[in-house]
Amino acid sequence: AVVLLTFWRMRLNADGLLEMALAMAIGSVGALLTAVGTSTASVTPAYFGIQGFVIGVILAARSMRRLQGHPPLIAIEAVVLIVCALGDAYFFFIADTYAGALALNSIAYAVICTITAWHLFREQRPDLKTGCRVLGAIFGAFALVSTVRAAVRLYAETPRPTTLEAVSLDLVYAFFAIAVSIGWSLAFVWTSYSVAEYRLRAANEKLNRFTGAVAHDRNPIVDRNYWKDRGSIVVITAGKHSSYSH
Repeated sequence: AVVLLTFWRMRLNADGLLEMALAMAIGSVGALLTAVGTSTASVTPAYFGIQGFVIGVILAARSMRRLQGHPPLIAIEAVVLIVCALGDAYFFFIADTYAGALALNSIAYAVICTITAWHLFREQRPDLKTGCRVLGAIFGAFALVSTVRAAVRLYAETPRPTTLEAVSLDLVYAFFAIAVSIGWSLAFVWTSYSVAEYRLRAANEKLNRFTGAVAHDRNPIVDRNYWKDRGSIVVITAGKHSSYSH
C-alpha cells in the first residue's frame, strides 16, 4: 500500500493505480482490526475489519476496470457492500455466529472476482493482453478458492470459530488472500509498466517511419521539388552576386 501510494504521489500516469493503492491500504487496516477483534474476542473491531476486506476487493476490481478503460460497476458494488454490511451485522451481533458471515463474504468475493476475471480474459488490445491474462488468472483463482471456502465454511458451523478445523481453514484462506493481494499489486505494476513500454516502442517506431518517409521525400533523385528549391537558391544567390558586382 505504501509503495503504490508513493507511486501515485509521484504522479505516475497509470490508470487504476490510486484504486489499487487504496485497496491495499484499506485491506491492511481491515487486517489490523480483525486481528484486534480476534485477539480480544471483541465482535465490533472484527466486524469493521471484515468490511475493510470487502471494500478492498471492490477497489481492486475497480482498479482493473480503470486499467482497461471501463466504467466502474457502481450498482454491483453498492449491492455487495449493502448485503455484506447487513448480513455480517446479523451474523455477528444477532445470530452470534461467524461461519455465516465468512461464507457470505466469500460468496461476495467470488462474484466480484469472477466478473473481473471474465472482463480481463476478454481483453484483446496488444498492450494490455498479456498483463490482463495474468491478472485474470489471479482473480479467477481467488474466486475459485472463495467459492470452495464458502461451501466448506458452512459445514464448519460453530458458535465461535474455536475448533481446530475451522481455525485451520480460516488461516489457510487468510494466507492465500495475502498472497493474492501481493500478486494483484505486483501484476498491476508490471502490467502498467508493460503498457508504457509498449506505447513508447510504438511511438518510436512511428517516429522512425515518419523520419524515414521525410528523408525519402527529400531524396534528390525522387524529389522534384528538391531541384526546384536548389534552382531557386542558385537564382537568388546569383542575383545577390550580381548586385554586389554593380
